[in-house]
Amino acid sequence: MTTQQKRTKQNDINCRLVLVTLLAVALPTILVSFFGSRTNQTETSASRHLRVTRLLQVTEETCTESCCQQYQQECPSGNPLNFLPLAIQIILIVVLLSMSALFSGLTLGLMSLDITGLEIVMSGEDRQNAEYAKKIYPVRQDGNLLLCTLLLGNVAVNTLLSILLADKAGGIVGFISSTFLIVIFGEIAPQAICSRHGLKIGSFTVPLVRVIMFIMYPVTKPLALSLDLALGAELATIYSSSEIRKMLEIHVNENALDKETANTMTGALLFKNIPVKQVMTPIANTFMLSVDEKLNFQTISNIFKTGYSRIPIYEVNRNNVIGLLLVKDLIFVDPEDDTRVSDVVNIFGRSLNTVWPDDKLGDVLRELKTGRSHMALVRDVNNEDGDQDPFYEVKGIITLEDIIEEILGDEIVDETDAFVDGTHTELVTRTDGFEWARLRLLDSKLLDERLSVEETRAITAHLQRNHFSTWELLSDRQAELLVSGSQVITLPEVVREIGQPLPRDLLYTKGEETDVCTLLLSGKVTVFVGEENFRTDLGSWSVLGIGALTNPNYKADFDAFVSSGPCRCLRITRARFNAAVDASAAEEQVALQDAPDAP
Repeated sequence: MTTQQKRTKQNDINCRLVLVTLLAVALPTILVSFFGSRTNQTETSASRHLRVTRLLQVTEETCTESCCQQYQQECPSGNPLNFLPLAIQIILIVVLLSMSALFSGLTLGLMSLDITGLEIVMSGEDRQNAEYAKKIYPVRQDGNLLLCTLLLGNVAVNTLLSILLADKAGGIVGFISSTFLIVIFGEIAPQAICSRHGLKIGSFTVPLVRVIMFIMYPVTKPLALSLDLALGAELATIYSSSEIRKMLEIHVNENALDKETANTMTGALLFKNIPVKQVMTPIANTFMLSVDEKLNFQTISNIFKTGYSRIPIYEVNRNNVIGLLLVKDLIFVDPEDDTRVSDVVNIFGRSLNTVWPDDKLGDVLRELKTGRSHMALVRDVNNEDGDQDPFYEVKGIITLEDIIEEILGDEIVDETDAFVDGTHTELVTRTDGFEWARLRLLDSKLLDERLSVEETRAITAHLQRNHFSTWELLSDRQAELLVSGSQVITLPEVVREIGQPLPRDLLYTKGEETDVCTLLLSGKVTVFVGEENFRTDLGSWSVLGIGALTNPNYKADFDAFVSSGPCRCLRITRARFNAAVDASAAEEQVALQDAPDAP
């Protein structure tokens, strides 16, 4: 059961308690009024009779018409209701009081439900409330006629009730009793109940309201037409953007709407008026390529590492952007051909939209949706230097994804993104443990690199001598075959981001599993070891991750990256090592079988 349903159930219980309490108070009040009125009438008739008798005795001979008129005026009232039985009069007062409560409650309950609100409820998910709204909607459409009917009925009933109570209980008793009954039971109680359950109560009383409207139609219709002419059509309740945001906030606090949905709706309301300069990626953080660069393996690897799908292309300087390179265009490029960036740009002829820093996101979104490009350059006029002419300067870029993120109120991190947002201050944390150095395995220029016979023998001897506990499992022949068959790669020197303790391209990452052992043949690798990140630099003939060859659950306890390159290294995998161990064991078994028996 939701919070709203619990509140509704509790309110129903409270309303019943209030009604019972009010009835318990009302009945004694009515009885007191009537018994007080009968005593008052008895005393008043006796005093009048005594006074008139004395007057007749004194002025018996001079009785005039004026005296008779005065006597007639002092006689009890000729109200026909006074001649009804007491029980009938009490029932009549209860009925009038109920009608007063009905008119008063419906005036607040029905008139507070405007046409727009009813239409919203009718299209809502709560089918019960939708049925209530459908019943009320036809009656509520003519708002002025409904208002005149309810008000006229309320005034008429209250007036008749006041006359009856005042006549039966004159003086202070009649004033207090009529005021108490009408205010408490005819105004406060019904309005308090209908203000909380106007939809439900209004739907149940629609048939009765139709009958009352039909009876009062000759009187109320002219009044309603006069209001229509004087005030015009009824205005619907329309909320501004700030008011809608406040409503969303209230719905979230009441658990009627989840926060993520509310953030999206709030972003959709606000983004149209947000300037581009507040969302754009600064030009300093934008990855761009010069037209003179060649699309070799190194350049394509750099594009892949950035995670971007669109690369602006500039000529001479970064303020002169001439085109756009899509990553999918690179499927037609062979890295071995060293194709120039300018050639690809000229073939596809892709261009960018241009916007200004003060443009609104709503206008930019409309432009980007046309399909010309999902990226736009943010350009402004630079006239800060008074000694030279103003010129156009590229301030940054803005993409369709940037606008969508602003609407959603959260950052969208693609599977290839390197940074969380356009500020380039927070790297994306991934759990896949991808080693960027593996990209070198796709470089065709390095796949054919093999060790010479002399290098193979020297490396094998070095490993057998300095890492005997591991390499004693291999025969000399299998050790040389393992070294000669392993991959030799050349890694470039990595670039460390400003403010980042480690670069992104790591040979080994602390705490991550690996199955590769690395022998450095040239270059330098920097290693951070331990919790205190003790730094050491390793050069040629150094071995990293030797335990990965024998331990299936090996995790590096250090971070390592190429700090001086190019770095040429030999990479031996656990699978190759295990295969060599098995082959060595088979050779040993064959040797034992072929050996002559001892005498």
